[in-house]
Amino acid sequence: MVLAGSLEDVTALDMSRSFTSKAKRRTGRRSGTPATESLLSLTLVGNKIGILESGALQFPNLKYLDVSDCAITGLEVGALDGLPNLEQIVMQQNKFFGSDGILRPETFAGLLNLEVLDLSNLKIKGIESGALASLSKLKKLDLSNNFLCA
Repeated sequence: MVLAGSLEDVTALDMSRSFTSKAKRRTGRRSGTPATESLLSLTLVGNKIGILESGALQFPNLKYLDVSDCAITGLEVGALDGLPNLEQIVMQQNKFFGSDGILRPETFAGLLNLEVLDLSNLKIKGIESGALASLSKLKKLDLSNNFLCA
């Protein structure tokens, strides 16, 4: 995909239902370039991402990410590492905790500024001990409509 003009000042980008290929590792554009530095909000709702690969998202100042209903079936270790300032992530309506449905510590380990985490409707069956331990700034956690037992 090629966008005309300069994207250096774009702070919010909504690409909902815009593409059908999975999110792959970024090649060519590095974190720290103007087009990635300014982006604060990214909405990818309804795209067919599949497996979110390590290094696919490199937006150092991004605060908000919505990947709801993206047919995400897997998250590689480090897939969210390029989002060090992320404060809110919406991941509802996906199934990416593997066939066992277990949320593991490495999934969100690098998101130290995360305040809002929406994991509703993901078919989560369990949460491994320490899975959310690194999220010290977390204020809102939505685990509604999953398969969790007390």
